[in-house]
Amino acid sequence: MSFNQAYTELLVMLPASVIHKVWIRLTTRKCSPLSVSDASEVNSMVKLFLKHEVERYQKKLAHQRITVKQTYMPRNRMTQDMISEEVAIL
Repeated sequence: MSFNQAYTELLVMLPASVIHKVWIRLTTRKCSPLSVSDASEVNSMVKLFLKHEVERYQKKLAHQRITVKQTYMPRNRMTQDMISEEVAIL
């Protein structure tokens, strides 16, 4: 499993587990799978798929950050007011 050096910029943005899944998906898909040699060379299909996976991964991370922020926000109005008052005092 080795992508071409031309895709280094895209591969740096992805964790190893996603890179492995992309390789498996490209070489074993049901409809027109790529051979290992085709996947290792510069190929427009590989580049487009890597870009797609980078976008998906970045959206997933952004969504996780939003979810974490919302999880740790106080839900009780009284608690929010207390926090606001403490911040105002500072």
